[in-house]
Amino acid sequence: MQRAPLHLARARANLLNSIEALYWAMVDSSHAALIAAKKLPPSPEHIAELLEQTFVKERLLDPRYVSWYREMYELAHEILHGKITEISAKKVHEWQERADLFVREMARLVDKIISKKI
Repeated sequence: MQRAPLHLARARANLLNSIEALYWAMVDSSHAALIAAKKLPPSPEHIAELLEQTFVKERLLDPRYVSWYREMYELAHEILHGKITEISAKKVHEWQERADLFVREMARLVDKIISKKI
C-alpha cells in the first residue's frame, strides 16, 4: 500500500510526458515539411509563422494545423514551466489524435513536394 501513491504520481507524470512526445512529433514533422520546401527549419517558437508563410498562404495547408501547432506549443511550455501539473487522459488522447493528423498532413506535404506536385 505504501507504493500505491508513487505509482499514481508516476502515471500522472507519464501523461504529462506524453504531451512532450506529441509536441516533438509535431516539431519534427514540421521541420521535415519546411526542409522539403527548401526552408531553413526554425526554432520551435517560429515554426507556426513559417508554416503560415510557406504553406497556408499558398493554400497548401489548412490553417487549423497551424492553430493546433500553436496550441500544442503553449501547452507543452506550460507543462515545462510548471504552470500545468496535471492533465487528463482524455485530453492526452485528444492531442494524440490531433498530433497524428498533423504528422500525416506534414508527410503528405513532403510527399507532394518531393514528387514535384507543388
